[in-house]
Amino acid sequence: MKPLYRRIAGVDVHRMLYVLTVLIEKAIIAVAHKMVRTIFILFTRRKAYRDPGIDYQAIVVSKNAPRWIQALKKYGYWPKSASVQTSVLTPAH
Repeated sequence: MKPLYRRIAGVDVHRMLYVLTVLIEKAIIAVAHKMVRTIFILFTRRKAYRDPGIDYQAIVVSKNAPRWIQALKKYGYWPKSASVQTSVLTPAH
């Protein structure tokens, strides 16, 4: 006989836990399957993964711009007047 609180609520706690466990296992397997498919495609195409939502060119520019400016100043190609704004060289976000 079930305990009183389970009969009143009409809920079998063990069954709910089992269902949640099965759902979590299915979600884990689905994510693992997606990862394996992605890795397989990357290896067969022999190309690096590029996220379409990331602007890689802006990342490269923002990372290397100080070094480029320093090299331009070192070799005399950077203008010495204060009228040139350095904000032109920063990438727009």
